[in-house]
Amino acid sequence: MATSAAGRATVMISFYRVHLNPYLNFHRPCGVSEITTDKKGKQRRYTGARPRRWELLQRVPQFRGYLKPGTQPAELERQANRLSDTEAVRPMQETKRKLRGENWWLTVSHGHYWWRRIHSIN
Repeated sequence: MATSAAGRATVMISFYRVHLNPYLNFHRPCGVSEITTDKKGKQRRYTGARPRRWELLQRVPQFRGYLKPGTQPAELERQANRLSDTEAVRPMQETKRKLRGENWWLTVSHGHYWWRRIHSIN
């Protein structure tokens, strides 16, 4: 794989574009709480179903206005249904394994994904 900083950046950007972003947007469940109000007016939060981001976006009234120009909802729906959640995560995990072989680790911190270089001590 790439050895220069620019080459590694290209690899990481490609990983995000090809694997991580589609997985997060179409296949990874989100823990979204819903608020219900009982007869006395008390509001309660609960996390029931765990929808995907694409499913949440479709719930927004007139969500088409939030899409990039030229992006069609039907194409996004096809992309979401092309692979199951499990099938979508496998290529991403394999790519992460290859990157780990070069001492690059995908880390999650405070809900953000970032790459860090692991330096081995010999």
